[in-house]
Amino acid sequence: MSGAVEAGASALAADARLFAASPDEARRISLPYALTMRDVDFAYGKAPVLKGFNLGVPSGILMGIVGPNGSGKSTVLKLAAGLAAPAAGEVLLLDGSCAVGALSARERARQVSYLPQRMPLPNMTVEELALCGRHAHRRLLAPMDARDVRAAHTAMDEAGVLRLKDRPVRELSGGQRQRAYLAMLLSQDARLMLLDEPTSALDIGAAHEMLSLVRRVVHDGGRTAVAVLHDLDLALRYCDEIAVMAQGRLMGQGAPSDVAEGGLLEEAFRIIVIRHAAPDGQCYTFHPRPADA
Repeated sequence: MSGAVEAGASALAADARLFAASPDEARRISLPYALTMRDVDFAYGKAPVLKGFNLGVPSGILMGIVGPNGSGKSTVLKLAAGLAAPAAGEVLLLDGSCAVGALSARERARQVSYLPQRMPLPNMTVEELALCGRHAHRRLLAPMDARDVRAAHTAMDEAGVLRLKDRPVRELSGGQRQRAYLAMLLSQDARLMLLDEPTSALDIGAAHEMLSLVRRVVHDGGRTAVAVLHDLDLALRYCDEIAVMAQGRLMGQGAPSDVAEGGLLEEAFRIIVIRHAAPDGQCYTFHPRPADA
């Protein structure tokens, strides 16, 4: 049976590696794609970043994107969010039926929410920040109504910050602040969430809590999330599927165990991956490759 990677590669004409499908992967193949990128080229000035890039993100999963620095991970999110336009290729939503570039800013905000790696500290409360996510659903200059407030409160409750709704965002801890930003995205009510290194400024405990929360709101809320992650352990533990990038190309994507044990991480990062037995299944450690290897 073809794997999730094989189906995605065939549909996108990608040269990604192929993995055998587990029953869970086979189920995901039948899902529509929340995000599709086909043969995408992109450059900053004369510096190419992506070349012939392909990616398929099935609906209803948490997809992690990993790869060495400079491989184009954040650029993928900017293209998906409509903040940059490809020089060639297509960036599509809704199972390939809608091009991101064809949407107005308001229409795009109703489909895609985006949390960049660095956000300025706003001079507002947690509730006010959550209400910012409602702008895509209001007429220009229209005041917030009861529906907006209910949506914001539901989002804060999902993100675990409702009790902090009157607290200034500037006074929150790093973990609380990321949850507040997540509440803003949930309030926006877009089906596709894009998160650029949502754990980069968090300690290990807060990082686990954050990704556990993201995974829960994805699975429980019928959403899809794509997260750029640097921590390979977190990516393997919490993501349903992982895409590995290097030098502006997709090396392959698949279930975490397939990616960890199929050589993709070792090739992309020039490391050695060792699997260990753990109470919850397996875990992995990562070691530098000898210089003469």
